[in-house]
Amino acid sequence: MRTTLIAAALIAAALPAYAEGTKEFLEKYSNGEDLVSRVYLKGMGDGISAYNARKRTYRVGIVDAQYALIIRNFVAKYPNLTDAPIEVTLIFALEDAFPCK
Repeated sequence: MRTTLIAAALIAAALPAYAEGTKEFLEKYSNGEDLVSRVYLKGMGDGISAYNARKRTYRVGIVDAQYALIIRNFVAKYPNLTDAPIEVTLIFALEDAFPCK
């Protein structure tokens, strides 16, 4: 958990001031036709999976639509994160969906 919080803080600090919030990202992604959003989401998720594989945790093969669903379910549980940067929300959503044992 500590590592996740540090990673989220580093990502948030590195984001430009115009970073897109979760709500805006999901609205653009909603129909799956925005190729840039799909590739960006898949890239973020694959990067996190690669990091987890390095730490010898279970690696799950997820496609962009599944990442979007995980984020939507997480934001439904924690609606206060709709304005958070999508990158930070994805980290916490994956941790919530796949908790470490």
